[in-house]
Amino acid sequence: MGTGYPQMAMRLTGDFASQLADQHFGNGQPGGVLDHHLPLFDRPVTSRLLHMDVWAQNILVDDSGTLTGLLDWDRALWGDPEIEFAVLDYCGISEPPFWAGYGQPRDWSPAAQIRQRFYLLYELQKYIVIRNGRLYDPIAAQRYKEQAWRIVWQIPYQ
Repeated sequence: MGTGYPQMAMRLTGDFASQLADQHFGNGQPGGVLDHHLPLFDRPVTSRLLHMDVWAQNILVDDSGTLTGLLDWDRALWGDPEIEFAVLDYCGISEPPFWAGYGQPRDWSPAAQIRQRFYLLYELQKYIVIRNGRLYDPIAAQRYKEQAWRIVWQIPYQ
């Protein structure tokens, strides 16, 4: 794999996606959907420090609208910036002003879109655990699981 993503997290995400996909696609191959797409992750990527929890409550802005800081770094990791982009998409932060400030266009290739789905599955797994284990909200955890199902169904697999 490329240098941009922790292998253990990717394997966990792949296992989760594969379990869901095996039921949906009926392929009976553990790891099949991840194994099928694993070459898409083997590319040269410079690891970056990723916040992984950027949303309005964690952004500090002064009275003139200037970004002055980010709070809540407990989910931070080093990795492929596309991981953070998937979370930003999910949280509604990935809008044109964000990309203008980011300074480079986003990769919307078919390969990047597939990686985005796996990265979002990685994020949703955390939400399932947080909602069920930490916040004792099994109904919300179930909603995240159902959302994960919908994402897996969007992953092409032949």
